Amino acid sequence: MIVQSRIARSLGAVAWALSLGGCEIVGGIEERTLAPDEPTPMAASCAASAGASSLVAWPDSKTSFCTNGDMPVSCESASHGAGQDGQYLVDVPTYEKIPLPGGAFGVRDDVTGLVWEKSGTNPLSWNEAQAHCMGIGEGFRLPTRAELASLVDYGLADPALGEDAFLVPTSTTDLYWTDAAPPNTAVAWAISFGEGGVTRLDRGLGARARCVLGSIGAPCLSEQAKGQTVIDTRTGLVWQKEARDGAATWLDALAHCEGLTLGGADDWRLPSIKELSSLVSESDGAPLPPEFFPDGQDRIWSSTPSVRSPDAAWYLDGVSGSVAHQGTAMTAQVRCVR
Repeated sequence: MIVQSRIARSLGAVAWALSLGGCEIVGGIEERTLAPDEPTPMAASCAASAGASSLVAWPDSKTSFCTNGDMPVSCESASHGAGQDGQYLVDVPTYEKIPLPGGAFGVRDDVTGLVWEKSGTNPLSWNEAQAHCMGIGEGFRLPTRAELASLVDYGLADPALGEDAFLVPTSTTDLYWTDAAPPNTAVAWAISFGEGGVTRLDRGLGARARCVLGSIGAPCLSEQAKGQTVIDTRTGLVWQKEARDGAATWLDALAHCEGLTLGGADDWRLPSIKELSSLVSESDGAPLPPEFFPDGQDRIWSSTPSVRSPDAAWYLDGVSGSVAHQGTAMTAQVRCVR
């Protein structure tokens, strides 16, 4: 059975909003999980969210794809591998074509509120890509890692973007630049829309650009449930603070999160690769802020299987910050979300 939304999975959920420390805390999440005994100071990262759009969700992949850890199966009946990405339709985006000054058209994501350039450029260096976006005017710029990753449809490949609203080049494996450039390096982060991998690329090499207008801010984290969980009030996602003790295979990771009870809640699941990507630091690529996730320096499983390789699933590398996939029989860290 496919679950339609995060809110629908929380019986007795309440919708509430509270402005605190430059962030807007919004939830469709059970009060017992979010209310600590004493107020917890918000992270410094919240300051970066001030003035950004009031994002309270995170866009899911539009296309469902499931495996049994070895080969594709129907997401409606995938009892072996329950809890994977394709079985949860959480905040699935729709895209609207909108006019831009000068007669051009952009594409608006209804979940993030971001407006995207309809077509990507030919390959450019990173500096040339920056100049291209600035040349559009109106505040267009290169997207952050999290923003660009929000467009990837991990239920597809070649290209991993099936939305008709966008123009996709014939060469689907081309990388696209982000504005995330680790300090004191000659590289920047780039994302492949052939499949969705995230890697560092020398800024002098060529990659495409798809510029964006608007802002979603940075992760805005605080501890909840007596330090057992961490909420990102930008997305509304609640994370397990400490990973499971010991690494696990992908199927075991799925089963662990589906059966977890923590912080007064029992609707935990393994996060999608897009949800994991929402936590990544834009400046240095450190996947999980150590002040909130002190044990995050490892490969971290997502619930998202690989379309190209159904016997593999995506992970976030807690050391390098890259996103790639490995065989489902291999092991990685398990950190659940709700």
